[in-house]
Amino acid sequence: MAYEGVRAQRFRDTCMDNVHQMGEGLKLYSLDWDDVLPKDNQWMDYSAGYMDSGQYGTKNNPEAFHCPSAQLNFKIANQNIYGYSFNSWLSKMNTNLLTTPEATIMEYDSTNLSRDATDKVTSIAWKRHLDGANVGYVDGHAHWLAAKFGLPKSDRIEVSSPIGAN
Repeated sequence: MAYEGVRAQRFRDTCMDNVHQMGEGLKLYSLDWDDVLPKDNQWMDYSAGYMDSGQYGTKNNPEAFHCPSAQLNFKIANQNIYGYSFNSWLSKMNTNLLTTPEATIMEYDSTNLSRDATDKVTSIAWKRHLDGANVGYVDGHAHWLAAKFGLPKSDRIEVSSPIGAN
């Protein structure tokens, strides 16, 4: 039983690293594209090129886009199970328009297991990691949220005018 708790914590930590690295990749992508985030249904493809340096990314670590706990639920390491989604409200959004990028969720543990999954932060997998979920924010940091508290009010998107994406 103690082993299960250690494994769950290890998977949560690995997933947190994945979420953080995806966020950094998306942030670096936006810096190269005049602070505009990628199109929502291709976010993994666009961020991958910015994750290839170091130990993360599709080239050196293809597992960075796969949540280990999502794969464990299917009892197999399946390359078609990803487990992360991108906030579709942010598709092609200029990050300079966000008033609180440090409180705006960008990518997160998701019940949608497909590649390049995207929605309006409606598929958070609240029970995947020790009764919580890992989320990444527009400013690049990642955080674990407890399921019992849900999304704080500060995790809503606020943009300065004009509203829209480039």
